[in-house]
Amino acid sequence: MDVETVRYVEGEMYLKQLFNTLAAALDVFSPDLVIWIAGADNHRNDRMGQMLLDLKDFMRRDEVILRAFIGNRIPVAILYGGGYNRQPEYTAKIHRNTIATATKVARELGR
Repeated sequence: MDVETVRYVEGEMYLKQLFNTLAAALDVFSPDLVIWIAGADNHRNDRMGQMLLDLKDFMRRDEVILRAFIGNRIPVAILYGGGYNRQPEYTAKIHRNTIATATKVARELGR
């Protein structure tokens, strides 16, 4: 699933487009496995991403996506993608938070 958006999109608009596309996709398609490239290059401080998400936007993205898949018993493999933050440790933090959210959601949903 690829979500097309405008350059320099703010977090709120990006998340709305992402969640609408995800919901529509899950209405018509039941995957056996999702391979999710959880990119970090859409952070506002990224040198290449050209999007304006902040850490809270990433946390919301991860929570909704993972609840959709794990809650529907769809296995998901999470791959790191992108991340050229002006502060390299911030890219690592974004990726770390995604895995922490996956662990939290899986525990909460008993998976």
